[in-house]
Amino acid sequence: MKTMVCMALVLPLVAAAGTVKLLAPAEGALVPTLSEGQKAYVTMPHDARIAFFADQAKRNEMQKLGWYPPPVKLVWEGGAVGTTYEVSVKRLPDGKSFWSWTGTNTTIDVDNLEIARSYEWTVKGNGETARGTFKTEDLAPRLLRVPGASNMRDLGGRIGLGGKRVKQGMVYRTAGLNSNASMAYYSKEELKAKGLYDALKADRAKLDRQLADWKAKMANPSSVKVLKSPLAADWTLQFKDGSIENVKMDRHGSITANGTSTEDVTLTQAFTAPEEGVFLASMTLSQLASIRLNGELVHDLKGTAGGHRPAKDDALVALPVKKGANEIVVTVNPNNSKRIWRISRAKDPIAKALASMVRNAEARKKHGGRVEKGYVPGKNRLDAAAQAYMTKTLGIRSDVDLRSDRECFGMTGSPMGADVTWFHYSSSAYGGMQGDAGKAAFKKVFSVFLDEKNYPIDFHCIAGQDRTGAVAYILNGLLGVDPEQLSLDWEVTGFWNKNAEFNHRNLYDKLVAGFEKWPGGTVREKLENYVLSLGFTKADIEKFRGLMLE
Repeated sequence: MKTMVCMALVLPLVAAAGTVKLLAPAEGALVPTLSEGQKAYVTMPHDARIAFFADQAKRNEMQKLGWYPPPVKLVWEGGAVGTTYEVSVKRLPDGKSFWSWTGTNTTIDVDNLEIARSYEWTVKGNGETARGTFKTEDLAPRLLRVPGASNMRDLGGRIGLGGKRVKQGMVYRTAGLNSNASMAYYSKEELKAKGLYDALKADRAKLDRQLADWKAKMANPSSVKVLKSPLAADWTLQFKDGSIENVKMDRHGSITANGTSTEDVTLTQAFTAPEEGVFLASMTLSQLASIRLNGELVHDLKGTAGGHRPAKDDALVALPVKKGANEIVVTVNPNNSKRIWRISRAKDPIAKALASMVRNAEARKKHGGRVEKGYVPGKNRLDAAAQAYMTKTLGIRSDVDLRSDRECFGMTGSPMGADVTWFHYSSSAYGGMQGDAGKAAFKKVFSVFLDEKNYPIDFHCIAGQDRTGAVAYILNGLLGVDPEQLSLDWEVTGFWNKNAEFNHRNLYDKLVAGFEKWPGGTVREKLENYVLSLGFTKADIEKFRGLMLE
């Protein structure tokens, strides 16, 4: 009897079949694809938003929000405990399958829905089927959550020419899908075996003396003799292959060459100083350099870049010279740009330049003192699940990599796998889009977007902000996206990068100003003329629009 009672208690639980009922989203509900904090930023008035973006405290808040979209939570009830449910989400009105899942939960999160789309969701369980619909908000950008693919978003979703929406799921922009190549260094034991350790130890002692000398000068800046810059306009530029080019420094301190290089080049100049002392100068930080005076390394942002992120004041230098003949040698990577480097007279007080020299010597002591072995290819940031999501779910066929040859050292294909075509075109950013190298790179990039078989496409540099941002500006601008939305698309990187130096005045405004010089009454027309100047036709531009506008 006892057994029979137990069976009577258990059987109804196993056999019970409640009605499957959809709880959330409510039928026909409008659901957000951005968090409340993200929405607050993208809907902010223009002037307030730009001020917010340049404020470090606000940027810290923005970065904490993250670039991931909030998921849409599907909730239902019904069925016995342990019932297996089949859940699917289809896009309307085309019925395209967007997402599916099988399991015993009665709630599940769905990521990466398109914006301004209607969806049908279906739950099957216990022989029953329940259907519901919801719609996503019409608020760009469409952010995406793919582990390993940082700073990712859809280029589409915004309104373009003729009120047509830019297609979603066609073009994505991300940060690098693998890390940049890095330099490997010899170990202490390897250096001893090669007979290099003693020389390195001597250099370390020299650096200690240099650091002590700069600290003494910083403690008593009035004792330092500041000279007028003895540098002339003429420099000798040498490329890695040994070829020489004579270059001149313009009145702004910029040095421009005819040739370009993705590898290190050296700038050399012999000069005469009337007496011993220092001269103050300000360098560009866009192309990090090392500086030797009379054979001694006196300042190096290039060799410490991996462990010391330069700030604005690190551009100030107090370069020590001896009375009479001197020689300065600068090593810099122009990154395929004809604008090699810039150095100009600094107006800042000696104390700031001395502090910069101390910081640099300390950074060299901490991160330097190493002997390069060679570059090692960067590690893939995508695991197998992320690769499958990008290639199968998103269907990405092409990877347009905008990084330099050095950053891509050792790469032979896309981190997404062999099924994705890898296009590697070392690109420029901001004002560099107006230079010969920037134009040549964009000509190659745009050709990829004119071939229908290449879609869907992911394009990126390493951060997905500068070179990527410049290409995104042109592409969306050609599609007729409003300039305010072009700015917003660039700013979305603020959910990923909290550095307030990444702002409109320092960077984005230079991109806009470069295209302002082109003929045309609107941003779109100016961009059209830029693209036409590269050898494309109006038919090419219309073809791109036909591929990208709904």
